[in-house]
Amino acid sequence: MLIPYGNSKQEAMYPIYAVDANGQKLDAAQNRYTLRFAPGQLPPVNAFWSLTMYELPSTLLVANPLNRYLINSPMLPDLKRDAEGGVTLYIQHVRRARTKNPIGCLRRVGHS
Repeated sequence: MLIPYGNSKQEAMYPIYAVDANGQKLDAAQNRYTLRFAPGQLPPVNAFWSLTMYELPSTLLVANPLNRYLINSPMLPDLKRDAEGGVTLYIQHVRRARTKNPIGCLRRVGHS
């Protein structure tokens, strides 16, 4: 007997972001972004969360030199926290620059 596994719509939500905090189309090939979770403000879930970046329109995972295709809740203990206890995720095509972290959701850091 084959038992299909998956999440029901009550168990899962898959939001898709196409624009940054300034309303500009997301383009990680040209821009660098951050997604910051303030202390105590991680995704409000009872189980698992994940951030995965796809290449459009193919919907394939984005190739990258780190071979990192997602950041998820099981990785939390290994993520570095800032001085306030928050977590900042860097979404970009180049190695992280030493810039001051902007605060906000998918805020553009600058062009590289």
